[in-house]
Amino acid sequence: MVLNRIEFDEFGSFQPQPVHAKADANLIKVAGEGAIFSKFVDLSKSLEEGLLSHVFRLMAVAQQVGRRPYKTTPMPGNKHPEGVFIAQPTSSHPLALLSRLVGNRSGNHSIFEHCWNLGHFIVHDGTPRRQSSNSISSGKLDWMPFFWPSDPGLPVRTERIELPQIPVSVAQDRLEAFGKVQEIDPVRQIWTYTEGVVARYGPTTVFADRLEIHRAPEDQYGIARGNVRVEDPEGTIRANYFIFWFGPKKGPDGQIAAADQLEIELGSFQGRAESAVLREGVWEFLNVSGTNCRRPLPLYEIKAKRLLIRPGKDGALIEPHLTILGRNIGRFPNRNFSLDQRNEGLQLPTIGYRAGAGLGIAWSSSFLLSDQELMHFDFSVYPKALPSYGVTYSHSFLSAKQSMAKFVSDSELRERFRTSFFDDIRVENPDSAGNGIRKNRNAVTIQSIWNTASSARLDSERFSKAIDATYDRSGPAGPFGIAFQMKGQKIKRDDEEFIDRGLASLSLQFPKWELSKGLWSDVRIDSFGKVGGSGTFGWARGQAGLVFEPVPQIRLAGAYVQGFESGPSDYLADRLVSKRAVHLRADLKLGGTKLSVLSKFDQDRRAWYDKEWSASQAVGCFEVFMVRREFPRDYILGVRLRLDDFTSRLKKRKLERTRPVEPQTISRTKG
Repeated sequence: MVLNRIEFDEFGSFQPQPVHAKADANLIKVAGEGAIFSKFVDLSKSLEEGLLSHVFRLMAVAQQVGRRPYKTTPMPGNKHPEGVFIAQPTSSHPLALLSRLVGNRSGNHSIFEHCWNLGHFIVHDGTPRRQSSNSISSGKLDWMPFFWPSDPGLPVRTERIELPQIPVSVAQDRLEAFGKVQEIDPVRQIWTYTEGVVARYGPTTVFADRLEIHRAPEDQYGIARGNVRVEDPEGTIRANYFIFWFGPKKGPDGQIAAADQLEIELGSFQGRAESAVLREGVWEFLNVSGTNCRRPLPLYEIKAKRLLIRPGKDGALIEPHLTILGRNIGRFPNRNFSLDQRNEGLQLPTIGYRAGAGLGIAWSSSFLLSDQELMHFDFSVYPKALPSYGVTYSHSFLSAKQSMAKFVSDSELRERFRTSFFDDIRVENPDSAGNGIRKNRNAVTIQSIWNTASSARLDSERFSKAIDATYDRSGPAGPFGIAFQMKGQKIKRDDEEFIDRGLASLSLQFPKWELSKGLWSDVRIDSFGKVGGSGTFGWARGQAGLVFEPVPQIRLAGAYVQGFESGPSDYLADRLVSKRAVHLRADLKLGGTKLSVLSKFDQDRRAWYDKEWSASQAVGCFEVFMVRREFPRDYILGVRLRLDDFTSRLKKRKLERTRPVEPQTISRTKG
């Protein structure tokens, strides 16, 4: 007894998908490349015992899936059509199997066989799709087990599908994986990809010899093995083994990723590690080495037994070594370093030279008491000057998530306009000057400082502050940037008596107005006032500038400065250096060479009262630089590592992309 065909016309135009399924023992192959079924059994007995009940079950499921006609899918090359299995998960019914049986070449009728257990099959989300005979839509697919009345002792096996790169969407459609060959275990919800594996997570692409994606709700992670390469706009990572967790549950000890035999290329930095474990907020690397010298034999390389990094906070090198041209120079003490942009961390003492004071030693460091509290201290000794020292406590009312700006108060004795592009040659571009005022600050600072000198004033004076309490507030105000400071202090000059006074200052940065292509404005207003001491005193200063950049390599700028004063000042340090002036600046950047010149002309004195210039040259992984300023008299010559593009990323607690993301296209291998 045979059946001609079994029709379930309620299904509508739902597109089927061919599969090759592995079943249990005693298998026979039907219709050449068609589906694999269990061995033929007594059909009359099967019909009597189970067919009618199966049909009614199938009809019930069809009612819930929808009224869509079901059709067979022709195979290319005049091959027999394959059997197709389709089902829809429901809240109260087990999944059922809808099977359209195939005919043979000789035209014999199709045979319905009793299947004890057919394993696993593809489940659609119910959305109608169009597909060709050799490809499948890249929409979301879910893989489910089905349950057919069968012998519970038979095992469930894994399907092996050989189709051109069938995609699967994971983690809310953010992760897509492709592979020519897939092995699927729907019971444990594991997809295994081999042969041309490519996985894409936003702009990040992962290549590997083998990729496993575990999608069980309670444990979601992926494992890439063999020649793993992770490409991202920020850099490239290579590893032998890479595991990452993308679900709500993390890995052992809170891991979010782990790798071994790791190689990293990030900006100019190259690093290697025997293993790496990334946890939320803590990265750990073992037997690590790194350098920014891209050459077969790097000029220098730093190695360590262990490296700990807390992005945006701090880090530690355990048992660090330095090698030069491949030769080990020696081991250094364990090194802690700060990655918090608000905190300079514990620094080493430096040797410096001060005009009129000679060669001496200066030491300045700070550390966080909590995420919003900081202690700072400094100390310096020079042969021809009194020792200078001070201690500072600062508390920010903003958390690190709200602002990463430094919250230690600026002293009114320091150079006033050192963040201005037209006043300090060390400010590289106008945008950084305006952004400094627009940074969010809301903090109080209490400090005591002794024998500290004023900077960039009409005359050098030395001051001591028994107590200085400051409140700082800054941030954006619409298109403007505004910074406000209020102080109360007990201060004296040299051996004079202490006086009590209050200070207030305000800076306003105007938005950049683009006047034409490559030409824009830079306008800023600063003001200062004091009460107490000898009376009430104040000044205001306006700066209006134009910046012209005909090509990215050349920048020309000029500004007019106008200021005025009112009332008696306590010290020369309170007064403006220049009330009417013209500032001119030129910057040249040619590859690794940078040259800048800044000149200031005082109209009242009819003289150039300050000339500044800087030069730097990139030499491999280093940069040699020189800065010379006449007012204040300053001269710096040094060498620094070119690691800014690397360290700037580590200083961010919330990792963000610093490079533009370009659309990606992943070519699929033709089957």
